[in-house]
Amino acid sequence: MPTAPVAIAAIGRTQPDWVRDLPPGTAEAHLVSPESFRTVEDGLNDVLARTRAPFFLPVQADDRLRPEGLAALVDTLRQAPPGAMGAVAPTDQVRRDGTLRPTPATAPVDRAMLLGLPRISTPVLMRTAALRAAGGWQPGEAAWERRAGRHRRLLARMLEGDGYLVASNEDLGVITRAEPFGSGVTTGAQTGAPTGTRSGTPAPADLRQVLARLLYLPVAITGAGGELNARGRLASLNGDLVTLATDAGGVMLIRLDEISAVETPGPTPDPRGAWPGRFRPQT
Repeated sequence: MPTAPVAIAAIGRTQPDWVRDLPPGTAEAHLVSPESFRTVEDGLNDVLARTRAPFFLPVQADDRLRPEGLAALVDTLRQAPPGAMGAVAPTDQVRRDGTLRPTPATAPVDRAMLLGLPRISTPVLMRTAALRAAGGWQPGEAAWERRAGRHRRLLARMLEGDGYLVASNEDLGVITRAEPFGSGVTTGAQTGAPTGTRSGTPAPADLRQVLARLLYLPVAITGAGGELNARGRLASLNGDLVTLATDAGGVMLIRLDEISAVETPGPTPDPRGAWPGRFRPQT
């Protein structure tokens, strides 16, 4: 029987219902439960030792993943360069009041960026070989609840050197009882006042279009009055918020209506036809 491409390790007491909806041969599913294992790390390492799947996805048992989103996530990592140790995807996070919060996938993410984030709550599809090379899960790196923050310390080991995470554009599904990916404030080497609160002032449509064409490229962003001057890679665009992976190793969330100019370092052969030069939104 052919080996499934991904081993899903569901942390909880019952196997997720959505696992039964996966097409045959999509994944092998394992339950990591407190009835079977003393610690989460023991359970995850047991699955890691037994699986032959090239990719490994730890999830919480109450996450609700879309089969199409999982397939796109696997394809993204399969087609990525060898330096990509894992992949993330957009999700719908469940807020404490029960409403859904669309959460973009912030990638590429290298080790410096990962250490600058307060937590990463999005499931991460990992290369099984890289996971084993990092030594699997060490004591204290996972928890039955989400306090450990989706295996952040393990990911930091996996991304040593030139390793990084890539992102799928396909929505992965609903992630329950999760904190947002990032905190809406400047983190890592960046300092300053929190950003990311919506002001209700719509940003110009032309600015949004330009930023969409600059995703994953180096940019310099200037704010009105010069109070914002940030450089880095444009990691994601979600509604009226842009995520910037800064050159200083941090992450910034910036409202579109705070931006007075966007500049790229020059012409680029990027196949998406990114706009090179300097752009000022019309007001």
